[in-house]
Amino acid sequence: MYDGSIGYTSITGRAALVMSETRVTYNTVYFNYASKNTTYAYLFAVTPGTHGQDVSYTFYNNGGLSTAVTNVTVALAL
Repeated sequence: MYDGSIGYTSITGRAALVMSETRVTYNTVYFNYASKNTTYAYLFAVTPGTHGQDVSYTFYNNGGLSTAVTNVTVALAL
């Protein structure tokens, strides 16, 4: 059951996946559709992908305050 084949390897991982999908992912998709897709959205998948980790990528300024950036290509794309 917790072998990673469906996205998690522990009960904690399962709970985190449920929370992220029901509180963030679904609401984002709904908002995009409700706004007739005139919004911007992205899936941030840089490991470990923790909450708030994307901020330094989103506001990357070639090094400056973005010391947490480990993938400059992703930062430049954002």
